[in-house]
Amino acid sequence: MTETLVHLAAGLVAALQPLNLGMIVLGLVIGILAGALPGITMVNSIVLVLPFTYLMGIVPSLLLMVGVYCGGVFGGSITGILFNIPGDPMNVPTTWEGYRMSRRGETRYALGLAIMSSAVGGLASALFLAFFAPPFAKFALGFSSVEFFAVVVFGLASVSVLGHSSMAAALISLFAGMFLGTIGTETQYGVERFTFGVPFLRTGVDFVTVLIGLFAIGEVLEQMVLRRPAEPVETRRSRLGCRSRREIRCRRRPGRRSTPRRAASFQFPASRRWDCQPAPG
Repeated sequence: MTETLVHLAAGLVAALQPLNLGMIVLGLVIGILAGALPGITMVNSIVLVLPFTYLMGIVPSLLLMVGVYCGGVFGGSITGILFNIPGDPMNVPTTWEGYRMSRRGETRYALGLAIMSSAVGGLASALFLAFFAPPFAKFALGFSSVEFFAVVVFGLASVSVLGHSSMAAALISLFAGMFLGTIGTETQYGVERFTFGVPFLRTGVDFVTVLIGLFAIGEVLEQMVLRRPAEPVETRRSRLGCRSRREIRCRRRPGRRSTPRRAASFQFPASRRWDCQPAPG
């Protein structure tokens, strides 16, 4: 425990140096921009940044890639909250609630919750990993094929909890995902599965591509269907029965200045009467 605290203090002092702090900020900016673009995940952004770290030191290059990763975690929630299109698979739960809040006009509140949860959760998980990684590593090394199979079955069974509103839809999505996951070349024996002779299917179906197709295309089609054309100005005026602002004031003035009983018998003076006839229809 004491050794871990000493290492954490030394890392904090090293991270506060100007060059290292600048690398962290630069990595966060790159990660947020890459995470906000659907299809460019944080893993791809780290791969793109990796060649620029060849001439750097070990500490600045690692801090740059860590900043890209942390920024990408939050950046993927921006498009998820605003457009219901998660930028990364881990931002799907954020999309479920964040997009509803954005539709209710709570966009700033949703983005604030996303960045606060990313910061607090990332710090807590890093501390938890620093202190409890060794015992968990020893436990994980004892896993065999039986334990891995049990974990997979537990993950598939959790669909029944997530899909409590519609079990049929949850099962359809489960089996569709399992089918898409089996497309491609099997890694252990090199056997092609469900490729149907198509060359680009040999590498399998990218999960990010499926994710963008499920959320982005569906959201775009929904917006196209639900979008209503702007109502013509003449139609709105015809409902009021008047065709000018002066005539609108003419119709509203009696009800404002008198009670309902007196309004029925109210008449303008002869000098202030205007021709305010309702529009036909």
